[in-house]
Amino acid sequence: EGLSEYIHNYRHRMFSSAAAIFWMYNDSWPVTNGWTIVDYYRRKKLSYHPVRRAFQPVTVIVVDTPEEVVVYGVNETTSAWSGEVRYGVFLLAGGMSLDRKATVSLPANTSTAIARFNRSEWKADRRQSGAFAILQQNGRTVAQHRVFVERFKDLQFVPAKIALSRKNGVLTAASEQFAWGVCLDVDGELPLADNCFDLLPGVPYS
Repeated sequence: EGLSEYIHNYRHRMFSSAAAIFWMYNDSWPVTNGWTIVDYYRRKKLSYHPVRRAFQPVTVIVVDTPEEVVVYGVNETTSAWSGEVRYGVFLLAGGMSLDRKATVSLPANTSTAIARFNRSEWKADRRQSGAFAILQQNGRTVAQHRVFVERFKDLQFVPAKIALSRKNGVLTAASEQFAWGVCLDVDGELPLADNCFDLLPGVPYS
């Protein structure tokens, strides 16, 4: 959580800041626990994929301010990117209390504010909800992000019932409740394309 938030915080501010580096990437000797994302044996720790997603060239970042929630689209490629953004407020127990969509275009090599809503529109109990954004292109999710404004210890999670399906070698996970950090491989031994991802209520994740 800390590394992802740190990376997102710098990236959405392009170009007052635009990059993030953390020390260290991997453990240089076997340790019981550390804050690197790859261990001494080259196994991916649970933080590896969240950090990888935070660094992907085209991404979406939700930022909470005192007056409003702003959604930024970050495009660090050399070409313009176009697609759709879905954003709003989700409920931990399921459903969306605010759910909007917009067509967006992200210029090359910049961060752009692509959507926003006033804090007064966030009517749900903030211990039971979060703000979200999903960047999509041709019906495919490119990136998603969420933010909580209450402390993690005060969030009122509910048990999530996760459904898994596989088609053409692609695994899709879905839940009607919010699921935080769904982990498919605790030990980091499997050659997975993704791991430790959130499931937004009613939004399939592949």
